[in-house]
Amino acid sequence: MSHQSFIDLQQQIIDFTIEGKYKAVQQLLNEKESEFAEKVDQMVFWKACVLASLGQKSEAVQVLEEAVDNGVWWHPDLLKKSADLYSLQGDRRFNKIIERCEQMDALKLR
Repeated sequence: MSHQSFIDLQQQIIDFTIEGKYKAVQQLLNEKESEFAEKVDQMVFWKACVLASLGQKSEAVQVLEEAVDNGVWWHPDLLKKSADLYSLQGDRRFNKIIERCEQMDALKLR
C-alpha cells in the first residue's frame, strides 16, 4: 500500500468519526490493520479512541497496554489531551501507560 492509501484511510476514519459511525471505524481499522503494520502506533491509537468513545474503556486501555508491551509508545501529551481518551483519565492502568510513555519519551531525548 502506498502512503496516499494511508492518507485516504485517515480521511475516511475522520469522516466516519465526525458522523458518529464508530462501529464503521472499528471495522475499517480491523480490516486494514495488517496492510499498515508500519503505522501500528496510529492504528492502535485510533482503536483506543473508538473503543473509549463507545464506552468500552477497559478494552481501550487493554489495546494501549498491549501495544506498549510490544514497544509502541506515544507522546504522553497525546494521551493526556486527546478528547477521545478523556473518559480514561484517572484510570490506574491508563495512568501507568502514560508513565511508561513518559519514560520512553525521556529516553528518546537523551
